[in-house]
Amino acid sequence: MTDCYIGSSKYKEIGFEQRKEMAEKEIDKWGMEADKYCEYRHEWDRAANEDYMPTHPLHVDIELSNACNLRGKMASI
Repeated sequence: MTDCYIGSSKYKEIGFEQRKEMAEKEIDKWGMEADKYCEYRHEWDRAANEDYMPTHPLHVDIELSNACNLRGKMASI
């Protein structure tokens, strides 16, 4: 396995073995580009635990809705 950050800490965690197993499967999926995945995971660790701001978003959530709420404060801006 490539040296890759999988979200472990110094504390005994519930589900750590399952998370480690899932990370190993993900690394296998990336194949020849597993180093890119590991760099991504290291950036997550640095952003969470150090004074580090990545140059690009590490995660993007897009929420779709067909409802419009024009009563909110943002609607008047």
